[in-house]
Amino acid sequence: MLKNTNWKDYEIIDLENGFKIERFGNKILKRPEALANTSNKSTIKVDSTFKDKHWTHTLKPWTIEYKDLIFKLETGKFKHVGIFPEQSDNWDWLRDQLKNAENAKVLNLFAYTGAATIAAAKEKPEEIVHLDALKSALDTAKENAVLNKVDDQKIRYINDDSIKFLKREIRRERQYTGIIMDPPSFGRGPKGEMWKIKEQLPELVELAIQLLKDKGQFLIINTYSTDLHKEDVEKILIKTLKKYKLNTYTEAYDLSLPVKNEKPLNAGQTVRWKRT
Repeated sequence: MLKNTNWKDYEIIDLENGFKIERFGNKILKRPEALANTSNKSTIKVDSTFKDKHWTHTLKPWTIEYKDLIFKLETGKFKHVGIFPEQSDNWDWLRDQLKNAENAKVLNLFAYTGAATIAAAKEKPEEIVHLDALKSALDTAKENAVLNKVDDQKIRYINDDSIKFLKREIRRERQYTGIIMDPPSFGRGPKGEMWKIKEQLPELVELAIQLLKDKGQFLIINTYSTDLHKEDVEKILIKTLKKYKLNTYTEAYDLSLPVKNEKPLNAGQTVRWKRT
């Protein structure tokens, strides 16, 4: 299990039955958490709670920092506020892969508000392609680029379906240095395309590997589905790597979130590949 101890602006400060109480910078939020199986009744005062599909208080946007990265957060239409703190281990690993990579081209799929995009941009690759089906997420990603002073770099923001985009990139004979993907369990593309991870992950991985087979150095696959284990994702990846005669050096981890005075809370899984 990966447990990042570098956070200063984020922590889970308490758990309540069905909820986690989190500190994002100077804001305290209460959000649903299926793994918070406790009878504890928290007495901590919160700034806003996500319950019955809405926030009890809409807060003005604010920012938090992780190392030299800064991100805009807000209480919008969803329980997510603009960042997944458990991904910070992947941001660090991503930057390590890019430190000595020349003329690097990075593709960030299901890129949301761009935390991984910003992490990659700090290492000054030649190009970053940032793709998401939600236009509002792209707008926030652009704001994050400005906040981090990387908006002068070549970052292409694309509102599209990932599968369709990958197929077009293959026809264009494009190749990437690295690909990051954070597919949801279920979702819809910008034109209503249905996404189901258990059905479509093998195709997604195969298309990605085709874009990495010549010059690719790394791949990160994040999953959150409770019925898709990291070992299953790793098997799909290894099978595809063998098909394209690439090395099968992979790592699979559970991700976790720090909880004050408690053991870490599980928060998804990640599978990584790098060329050796």
